[in-house]
Amino acid sequence: MNSNSTSHNRAGEPTTIGNRTQATPNKRATHARTARPRAKRSGQALVIVALSTVVLIAMVGLAVDGGSLYNERRTAQNGSDGGSMAGARQVLGYYEAMVAGTPDGQDVDEWPDAATAAQNETAVRDKINQYLAANNVEVSTSEAYFVDDNKNIVTVVNGTDHNCGIGIGRTPCQVGENGVIPWTANRPGRTLGATGVMVKGNAQTNTFFMGVLGWNKVSAVANATAYMGVATSSAFDIKLLPIGFFTETAYADNLVVGVNYTLIAFDVTTTTTSGNWGWVNYKDTSPNASVLQAWIDCGFNPSITALTWPQWCPADANTNNAEGPLSYWTGWPKDSVTGPYLGLTVHFGPQLEGWWLAGTTGAKSSACHDLAEVAVGAHYIVPVFDTHTDDTGSGSLMHLYRLDRFKISNVDIRCNGQSAHFNIQGVFEKVFSPGSSGWHGDLRHNSLHVIFMSP
Repeated sequence: MNSNSTSHNRAGEPTTIGNRTQATPNKRATHARTARPRAKRSGQALVIVALSTVVLIAMVGLAVDGGSLYNERRTAQNGSDGGSMAGARQVLGYYEAMVAGTPDGQDVDEWPDAATAAQNETAVRDKINQYLAANNVEVSTSEAYFVDDNKNIVTVVNGTDHNCGIGIGRTPCQVGENGVIPWTANRPGRTLGATGVMVKGNAQTNTFFMGVLGWNKVSAVANATAYMGVATSSAFDIKLLPIGFFTETAYADNLVVGVNYTLIAFDVTTTTTSGNWGWVNYKDTSPNASVLQAWIDCGFNPSITALTWPQWCPADANTNNAEGPLSYWTGWPKDSVTGPYLGLTVHFGPQLEGWWLAGTTGAKSSACHDLAEVAVGAHYIVPVFDTHTDDTGSGSLMHLYRLDRFKISNVDIRCNGQSAHFNIQGVFEKVFSPGSSGWHGDLRHNSLHVIFMSP
């Protein structure tokens, strides 16, 4: 036996083989040394998985609830748009009635009396709330204010409960809190204060995933402002011509933009020396030649009073009976027409949507020279009629189907008594409807009232 080779049987004691000495491994120590790294790696994985799960939930929540937020933003905008349009339309109705009910043409806040004025304002807010609720917008957290042309909030000095209005520590009164529709409130020197309605709608819904992170609801706010104004065109002085364009409904619907049409074609010698052939009598009493001249020069505007007519039509400032409400008849078909009534707008459309306007006879020959002054290149709004109640006579009523804009292309008028000749042609430009865009103007200076959204 080699004396240099020794061994021990107990674990951990040295074993000598030749000149080398090896330590017998301690199994428990070895196990401990190898187990710790494995436990450490397992803990790291759990942390990574937990963090990844949170990030994943956040990403899914952002995608799902973010889409929900976008939908609520659209809901809030739709509700605000509808609410402001409905409110402004309600205000316009009161404005038109107010102007018709005030002989001096002046706007007053407490019209026709304080109690009714408060009821009118409440009705405006009710209409706004109705449209907000219909679009799933929170009525209780939404706001609505009267505004002027520059989007400044128009409010009274003291609200109905004196908690709102103009003053230190007070907030502007919302629609429904003024006690009146503030036509002139706190707007010195203006004939009109409130010209529109601004609505701030709030829509919200429950979250799907973000509640895990503490967000239980998503909400969105949107603003919209609608104004009552007058219809626009390339120029604001478009005239409502007192001469109607007769055509069948089907033909009127098929007018082509840019095409030249004959608006009037009449020869006294070949047609008739009397009867209604296109002159429109906007007033119940038969107009004379000077009234027709005034309407040709300035257009008819039922909102204009005797006091404001000289400013509206300086060229014919002394003309009588050219201003005031429009006379109209209602009903359909023509054997059930009732009236006359007085209105401050011009209603047109198929059947019951359109009003019947009076035609006039006797003045057409004397107004021949006035008609000759219709200028080539001028733009006019031309009444388009699709039927009438009588072929001849001053009792004829004409059903207003549309208002179309034409650019006059040819005028051939020869005023020779019984040999008179009338021919006017125009290029069709557009249908002039309440859906046209609007502009901020004094409604009393235009008969085509519209409701339009602010950009």
